Amino acid sequence: MEFVSYENHELSASVDSANGYGVRDLGCVYCYDTSLNPNGIYTSLKSWKSFSLNCLQFDVKSNRFYLHTKTTRKLRPLDSSINANSADLQNGNTSDPKSMKDFILNEPAFDSFHTYSVVVFDPNNSNKGSADSIVISVPYPTGDSLVDDSVSALLLHLESASSKPENDTSGILPDESLFVSRYADSLPQLPCVHPIPSDKSQWFCSACGKQENLWMNLSSGYIGCGRRNWDGSGGCGASLAHFKDTGEHFPLVVKLGSITATDADVHSYAKDEDDAVVDPKLAEHLSHWGIARQLMEKTEKSVAEMQVDLNKNYEFSRMTEAGKNLQRVS
Repeated sequence: MEFVSYENHELSASVDSANGYGVRDLGCVYCYDTSLNPNGIYTSLKSWKSFSLNCLQFDVKSNRFYLHTKTTRKLRPLDSSINANSADLQNGNTSDPKSMKDFILNEPAFDSFHTYSVVVFDPNNSNKGSADSIVISVPYPTGDSLVDDSVSALLLHLESASSKPENDTSGILPDESLFVSRYADSLPQLPCVHPIPSDKSQWFCSACGKQENLWMNLSSGYIGCGRRNWDGSGGCGASLAHFKDTGEHFPLVVKLGSITATDADVHSYAKDEDDAVVDPKLAEHLSHWGIARQLMEKTEKSVAEMQVDLNKNYEFSRMTEAGKNLQRVS
């Protein structure tokens, strides 16, 4: 069939080529929506990250190709013994503890039915996810070999990941195999007029004065807060604002509190990356600003650690309905 034109780098056919990002299920990276949502879920065929319809706007603008998945469930019929136990319980007969146990432990089972389609969005449309931003939507398989290979690789990975125990995170955490930034090798660096002090108490956000979640631009030496999180924590976003204010020419930043002799959180704001990355020349880039990497010690949680904490807090808040005014039921 006739498909839209594309470049090979717009698709991924393995975990490695998908920026090392593994997935266990089709769930939005920003909220708890899954493919069971009436609007389905959209999974980038470049990064393999999934987004609900409302969160598509937060994905990288240049990502065009997505697998749209919608899932429906059909309840399987219970076997006769469980049906009998169910009838006993509904009639108030709870004298048989075995009946009660069997009924409780035999949770309803479902058959899941998935429908897949490949959706291509217009990268120049700022409202990604709207009807007028869709260039084409084709049921999978599309007939285009490269596109179908990318979808097939994603689905095979999902099948493999779903068979692992819940506490097995191998191949799932995005920081296990970060990709090298294309900008690291020839990163421009302005002359160092004022070296960054080694005393961490002298590090401040240039915009708001905060001393936490500070990111230094490796090209300009500018220190600013990271982005604000969904729960209000984080920073004022000065680091990203500086990248935009300087013509988007200085994409790489490092989290100052994460730097050690062997590790550090480096992020690329470049539109074609916009992700955690590896800077093979980080020690050299830090040295330019007077920072000796081999002497640095970690003083803050990494981005991955913070994300785990945020997710735990969000899930607990949802379960306890924290912050909500509840009405009495009696």
